[in-house]
Amino acid sequence: MRETYVRFVTANIDESSGRRQGLFQAAGDLEDGKELRDYEVADLKAVWAWFNEHLEKPERFSRSQRSGAAPKAISWFKSTAIEHIGRMHAIWPDSK
Repeated sequence: MRETYVRFVTANIDESSGRRQGLFQAAGDLEDGKELRDYEVADLKAVWAWFNEHLEKPERFSRSQRSGAAPKAISWFKSTAIEHIGRMHAIWPDSK
């Protein structure tokens, strides 16, 4: 059976990748733009802390073969990563 993957995105197009912006980046942009209330920032930081502890980091990025390319990635989750997917809903509650 083939593995199924899930990606959480916004309608915004990321300038550098040309792809729909993911929730990690969108949430960071909202925080950087001071568009979140203090309790929303605290909630977001708690979710980010959980992901920093529980999300395996890739050892390399293979999206670009260019020398000096930015080490950015588009995040996908295996559909079986139930707890990780649930935590993504905590970043953007309206995504359910």
